[in-house]
Amino acid sequence: CGNNVTSLTANENSNTWTVYANRTSGTIGSDSVTFYKDTINPLIDFGTNTAVNGVNLSQSWIYVNVSVTETNEANITFNLYNATSTINSTTFLTSIRAINFTVPRDGIYYYNVTIHDLANRINSTATRTIMLDTINPNATLLTPSNNIYNNTDQNYTANLTDNLGIKNATLNIYNSSNALINQTTTSYNPSTTQTLMGVVVTLVDGIYKWFYSLFDWAGNSYSTGNNTITIDKTNPAINFVTPTFTDDSSFKLTYIDINITSTDTYLERITINLYNSSNSLINTNVS
Repeated sequence: CGNNVTSLTANENSNTWTVYANRTSGTIGSDSVTFYKDTINPLIDFGTNTAVNGVNLSQSWIYVNVSVTETNEANITFNLYNATSTINSTTFLTSIRAINFTVPRDGIYYYNVTIHDLANRINSTATRTIMLDTINPNATLLTPSNNIYNNTDQNYTANLTDNLGIKNATLNIYNSSNALINQTTTSYNPSTTQTLMGVVVTLVDGIYKWFYSLFDWAGNSYSTGNNTITIDKTNPAINFVTPTFTDDSSFKLTYIDINITSTDTYLERITINLYNSSNSLINTNVS
C-alpha cells in the first residue's frame, strides 16, 4: 500500500526528507532523499573598478568585475560585443568574479555578465557601453601664416580632427614677454570628428606666438607648434630734414639733396622717388 503526503513544505537550499514505516513485527524501516529547492533568481551587479556606463577611456582593455549572491551557482559568463558581433564570451564553472578583456582596436564596445544557478535560474547585469580611444587628436594651423606682418585684426584658424570625436579646442596667444594674452576654448559634441575653428582676436602692436591645443573625449590631447605674427597698426612717421630743399625751391644745380628721418618700430625700408614736372618717375632709391 502507499500513502501520498502533500502538506510538507521544503526549505530553500538543501533538504533531507526521511520516511519511516512500522512493520507488524514491530521493526521500523526508513528511507531518505536529499534535494535542493531553489526558487530565487541569482543576484548580480557590477562591482569595484568596473567603468561606469558611457565612459570614454584612452586604453586598449576593458576590466569587468561583478558581485554575486547565489548559493547554488552553476556558471557565470562574461560577454563583450561591438556594434556588429560578439568579440568575446567566456564562461567559468567556478566563482570567477572579474575579467580583463583585451580589445583589438579603438571603438565603441558593450559588455554584460550572466549567471546561471543549478536550478537553471538566470540573471544578468545591465549592458554597459564604453568607448576606447588611444589615438591623439590632430590640428593644422591655417591662417594667418607663420612669420607674417599684419596691420589688421586676424582670424586665427585651424583644422581640427579626431578619429572618434573632438571634445574641445583652445586658441592660445602669448606676447613677446611670454605672457598669455588670449585663451579661447570651444567645445564640441561627441560626434564631431573634423571641424574648422577660427577666433577673431584684437591685439595691440607687438610680436605674438599662437597655437591650438585640443582634447578628445577619452582625454587624449594634442598641441600644434607655434606660429608667429607681428601686429603693426601704426603708420611709420617720416619727415624731410636739412639739407633737403624746401618746397617750391629754385636752384641752379645739377643735383638734389634729399634727407629724411623716419620712426617706426618695425621699419622695413625707405623708398625715395624723384619725378619731373610731367610727373614722370626719374629716379628711385631704396634703403
